[in-house]
Amino acid sequence: MAQANVQTTGNPMVILIEACKADDVSLMERALKIASQELNSRYSVQDLLQRGLKRAAARDASRVLKYVLDRGIDVATLSADEIMTNDVPVEPSREVLETLIAYGWDINTRGPCSTSWPLLWYVVQYPDLVRWCLDHGANVDIPEDTGRPGPTILGMAALSGTTETFELLRTAGAPLDPLTLHYAVDQATMSAPVEGSDHCAAYTRRMDMVRHLVDALKLNVNPVKHQAGTQCSTPLCFVARRGTTGQDFRDLVFFLLDHGADLNLDGGTLEGHHWPNPVTCAESSGNSNFLRSVEEWKARDDNTRNKTSSEIKHKTTPTTLHLLNQTSKAKDMCTFTISPITTPDDLASTIKLFKEYATSLNFNLCFQNFDTEMASMPGKYAPPEGALLLARKDSTGEAIGCVGLRALSSDICEMKRLYVAPAGRGTGVGKALTLAVIAEAGRLGYQAMRLDTLPTMNAALKLYSSLGFVEIGAYYATPLEGTVFLELPLSR
Repeated sequence: MAQANVQTTGNPMVILIEACKADDVSLMERALKIASQELNSRYSVQDLLQRGLKRAAARDASRVLKYVLDRGIDVATLSADEIMTNDVPVEPSREVLETLIAYGWDINTRGPCSTSWPLLWYVVQYPDLVRWCLDHGANVDIPEDTGRPGPTILGMAALSGTTETFELLRTAGAPLDPLTLHYAVDQATMSAPVEGSDHCAAYTRRMDMVRHLVDALKLNVNPVKHQAGTQCSTPLCFVARRGTTGQDFRDLVFFLLDHGADLNLDGGTLEGHHWPNPVTCAESSGNSNFLRSVEEWKARDDNTRNKTSSEIKHKTTPTTLHLLNQTSKAKDMCTFTISPITTPDDLASTIKLFKEYATSLNFNLCFQNFDTEMASMPGKYAPPEGALLLARKDSTGEAIGCVGLRALSSDICEMKRLYVAPAGRGTGVGKALTLAVIAEAGRLGYQAMRLDTLPTMNAALKLYSSLGFVEIGAYYATPLEGTVFLELPLSR
């Protein structure tokens, strides 16, 4: 927002946001003055101070941060993920961190609810900051009293760190995570570029990590660990299950096979569920690129293979041949526009899509009072706390997708009813709607977005994971067994 608009607006939250962007104490004082004078304001002075603490820390607004802390806000309420949440992934400044510590902030805190990770978990991509954290008492052992399951610090480094930070942490006594190689391979798979494009920096870093773990640390490439929610038991299973047709992860497949990854190794049966081998994973998920890479690897001359590789006895099945030979036919080019609903026709189109969404499910949404929700639309999705976004084809104006946003609290919102009609599938509108609603949530001042989905919705889970959503505990009661609850910290 331009400075002129800030001077004329009466919304204290908008002014607070700009105060933290500009690190301007006078704007912060103005926001608090407006809140103190408006008896029915959505934001109290105390609420604005609390939000100011989090936004100033995330924005590296050191002057506003000190101003807020000097007014008595408890620094213990600040969790590390709130410091690291920003418009772009950048290092928090040492000045901000030292200010927080000087006011009593614990570098190992997991936040007031013990559901976040300590700061060290969020900075594994920055070697200098890892050193700084270790020098200031950061603990490399994850506390036992956490309410949030997740990787050890070396598991986190395998996911998003560098080989340098991995070794810094290992030297500091950090224990290896049982899923260390799984994490590294999974992230390499997710960051693999589209076929025909250059390898991106993220994929190169993740491949460096995989090579480091196998070549330098000599980690076993066939560890069987049952990863809940993924149906994957070995690192190679992650490539087979979570990679998608169109991605170029051939060198990752070749590397693992060259170092002895076993195509026939499955995870056995656990709690009545059979964990399949990599080939079966690829066949069931339609990952033809994985299967093609395997066939190319097997076709190489024996003398080009790494001598440590094991003999692969798997024979191509009819299903494999079908997947290898099928041609991917993209839909005709389709451009679309996403915008908030503004007319009765927009609302009617959204309700129609919501009802199509409900019909497409293999269960009834009565436990969510769906009929009542439709009858009262826009209801909880109405501005200013909520939003309804609609995607229309530019060529015809046809509504092809929608998504809703509603408040769970003053700080947390929920994404609901993301749906793409058959006419819009394969065009990228689903991801575009997701990114648009995330941006809208940030604009409205929310600090986190939640959603729920089912473990069978693999494409949705993959999309949410790629955007930074992490699994959390249930935030409402549901009769649907296995419901996956996710949360995304929002940029501020």
